[in-house]
Amino acid sequence: MGEYGEEIVGSALDYCLDNGLYNALYLKEAASHYRELKRREKKPLPVVSVLHDGVQTSQYDTDAYIPERSKINRYDQIMEL
Repeated sequence: MGEYGEEIVGSALDYCLDNGLYNALYLKEAASHYRELKRREKKPLPVVSVLHDGVQTSQYDTDAYIPERSKINRYDQIMEL
């Protein structure tokens, strides 16, 4: 129990017993899963705000995710070639 803690091992053991998983490997995997869930709960979520047209931005640089817009005339020119 040392690396996971009593609460996590208890949750993992309950999961394994409820699902008929009677193998130490499944117990370890379940404990790892519950530890990850607990770690995610403690991690603060990034601040997100609405940028425009339903696109959201956060503390990260999102300019790379917003494509440039082209005029439809450019596509017409390409199709004529």
